Amino acid sequence: MDHRCTVEAVDKSRKNILSISDTILKNTPFGRNAIIGGDFRQVFYVVSNGRRQDILLGSINRSHLWNYCQVFLLTKNMRLNEELTTTASRNKVLEFKKWVLNIGYGT
Repeated sequence: MDHRCTVEAVDKSRKNILSISDTILKNTPFGRNAIIGGDFRQVFYVVSNGRRQDILLGSINRSHLWNYCQVFLLTKNMRLNEELTTTASRNKVLEFKKWVLNIGYGT
């Protein structure tokens, strides 16, 4: 995850570069290109000597660009989707899947 100022700087740079060839892109977020973020449940950026409010105010959902973002929710752990031959291994993987999702949900 990046500080919102980083994402806003990337947005401004992309607009400036792409608007040279198409002036409509000057007012289009990210110059009409997709930007991939991260998982809010996994990583927060570090604010040196910052308080909790400093971290929260720097998150992307506090940016003016948040209205243009589309959030995708991933519900399957693709690393654990392999077909397993033994029942014991399959049960361990299913238990681990539930445990990882519970951590993500804060339980």
